[in-house]
Amino acid sequence: MIENTVNSISRFFPKKIVRNQEQINIQVAKNRVVLIQANAGAAKTTTLALRIGEALANNVQPEKILALTFTDAAREVMRIRLIDLGINYKIVNEIQLLTFEEFAKNILFRIEGEDVKQVLHSRSLKGVALQALNYVSEQYGQKFDFLQIETHHLAIAQFLESLLRLKAMMVLDPYFDVDEIENVYERWGVTATQYLTSVEYERIRRGKRDAPAFRAQFDATYDLAQYLLEYPGIEQYIPDYRLVICDELHDLNEAAFTILSKLISADRKCFFVGAGDEHQVIHATLGASRVFLENRFKAAFPTLKHYPLTITYRHGPHLAYAMREFADKDIESFVSRHTEISVITYAEAENSETQCLLQCLKQWVNDGNSLEHCAILMRDRDQSIHIENTLRAASIDYKTPAMASYLQWDEVLFLRGIMAIVLNDLSSIKSYEVRSGVLDALAVFGDLHIPPADLESAKYTVAKNPELIFDFYNKYIRDSQLPHVKVMVSTVAYLQELGSETNAAEALLCVVERLNLRAVARRVFMRPHDAAVVEKSIDGVIKVAQISGFTIRDFSVMLNEAETFATRKREKNYVTLDTVENVKGREFEHVIIPKMERNVFPHPFADPQDERHLFYVGATRTKARLSLLVPSDMSKRSHFIAAMQLDGFKKEANKAVARNAAIKMSSDPVRQYLKVPFHEKDVAKKLGAKFDMARKAWYVEGGLDIRLFSAWL
Repeated sequence: MIENTVNSISRFFPKKIVRNQEQINIQVAKNRVVLIQANAGAAKTTTLALRIGEALANNVQPEKILALTFTDAAREVMRIRLIDLGINYKIVNEIQLLTFEEFAKNILFRIEGEDVKQVLHSRSLKGVALQALNYVSEQYGQKFDFLQIETHHLAIAQFLESLLRLKAMMVLDPYFDVDEIENVYERWGVTATQYLTSVEYERIRRGKRDAPAFRAQFDATYDLAQYLLEYPGIEQYIPDYRLVICDELHDLNEAAFTILSKLISADRKCFFVGAGDEHQVIHATLGASRVFLENRFKAAFPTLKHYPLTITYRHGPHLAYAMREFADKDIESFVSRHTEISVITYAEAENSETQCLLQCLKQWVNDGNSLEHCAILMRDRDQSIHIENTLRAASIDYKTPAMASYLQWDEVLFLRGIMAIVLNDLSSIKSYEVRSGVLDALAVFGDLHIPPADLESAKYTVAKNPELIFDFYNKYIRDSQLPHVKVMVSTVAYLQELGSETNAAEALLCVVERLNLRAVARRVFMRPHDAAVVEKSIDGVIKVAQISGFTIRDFSVMLNEAETFATRKREKNYVTLDTVENVKGREFEHVIIPKMERNVFPHPFADPQDERHLFYVGATRTKARLSLLVPSDMSKRSHFIAAMQLDGFKKEANKAVARNAAIKMSSDPVRQYLKVPFHEKDVAKKLGAKFDMARKAWYVEGGLDIRLFSAWL
């Protein structure tokens, strides 16, 4: 499988790597449309870079090559791979390496003839969202009594997320039959309010001009896809490319597929090579779907050719074969490392699971490894409450790159806000942003109905002057005539009467029960899974208070100290703490997945196939060690553990490790590259040297007397 003989087909010979036969087959494929079905860690980006190198070696002009990615980070990885393989950096700079958004912006400028204002931050969209929401309230509020007109920050954030989903799926229709509006949640996973508001938002954004008033995240991709669908002949603005490359096709959505299918349509006669892994389709909230890799490409391009990339270079055979059994697909590894898979049991006793976690980290360090190469990957963020407190108690630094510390979640900030009011002390929370977040949380979970402008003003004032927290309470809570807010007032008064030395757990439980906070969570978060996570996090904070035994005052101090620990800057010797869905595309030396229990991972409210993909992504992030924490009670374990059939392939994996160690990874024996000055090129050519267009370098084929070229070796 490893390249070790003269390859008479490929014209591009890479530096630094030795290609396997699967990669060579893709590099030299003559099919017009090629779809690579790749496994995790199987060098998808490197293989696509090889295909670009082959095109350059066949004299395709670099500006006629388009490489599309979904993120800026992926685009830069592609650039690095091209240079690492030996392609001259000047040529790399001429290749069209673009994200879908960048490509769409370029084409839209050709169509519209002007730059459209770009909105970079979602907070700048709040005004338009509120304007659209107000229109929906006035237009449909009396007609549909099930609409939920909320203006707090969480409702706006959820709306913007649903807007992205609807645009990615290309299902926004201004002529939608509103009598069918109750069915949109089952069809598209958004509420009726969110759908109607999205239609109005788009009407405002698009305006009556030839170009929209502004564009935010994903809008360029969406607008170009709409143009291509609505206006025949708009394809004339898209340049003719000889080769189009696309990485991470498992992130493809309807809008991006619309653009891609036009780019590589039959009348354009360009070649296309795309790579993806259907088992890594987990971003359903952005419209990603398995259907593109499974059948949409085949339907659009019946003559396409599937090529496999089964060989992973991230982890060793033991994990590769475990994932082979789990995902029921061919997976091989050419890594000579024994990637350990440890199934570690914990008892039902208090703190047993977190003690197992600490032992995993301690063993990793004792084995001579660094913590920053280790990641704790959770199914859901509510698990981090006890993990964060355990790490802090053990003085182990951690980072939560994409997922904020639990101390900054809205439901936790609400409880912290109630304690701050009871204690009349917001100043002990040091961060301006967190103080502002406390007021947001009070407005959301207290359902205070504060006008958005008033709330923004109050947040600015109180966050800068925390001693004014009681003024905020008096104005917006104590004097409110809303029945549910009066319950909050009586609860606060009751706790104030008990005093600051009241047991914190009992006080928080009183707040949760009197305000029916779990029901509030189910109202605020429409998706059952999201609401369940919030409910668990509320219970988790109460559990922490129970374990501490602290009073309200002391528990508030403890949370403030914990926040200082969680948010301080760290440059080294820290463990990464995040959810699985946030780390797709990354890799670590050691991955720990806690709480592999039934009704946790997989989650009962989630799609079973999506859960399998999520575990596949989490497990394949590791290179050297995978630690799975499971309950000692076999009946409570996740069935994902048994699905890996860990005892069924050990001998096979051991043999594969030995085989890989014995493979001689030699470089290409058929070419010797030369350093020929420009003024000596004719001499080198006369002696038999050839020029590599991709590397911009002269070389000698095997069979020639290398001594003739000794001056340039």
